[in-house]
Amino acid sequence: MAIVKVFGGVSVGVEYYGNLGSFSGFASWRDQEHYLFEVFNLLAVSHVEFNAGIGEGLTAGSNPITVKMIVGYTWEKSESRP
Repeated sequence: MAIVKVFGGVSVGVEYYGNLGSFSGFASWRDQEHYLFEVFNLLAVSHVEFNAGIGEGLTAGSNPITVKMIVGYTWEKSESRP
């Protein structure tokens, strides 16, 4: 992942994802999956993470176009009871 903040709470960048095959032996290059995603991140909303992107497959074993979205929420620890 390589991202750059473009505004206070927004960033854009690229992410790479790959699938080489099983642990017992890598698949041939043609059967491996490699993706490059252009991504958008929203960082300004308190406790919320939002990441979305469009990915292009780089090999014959990849899907030509893939869309992804990650939405997360962070719960803060409450103060411990006496």
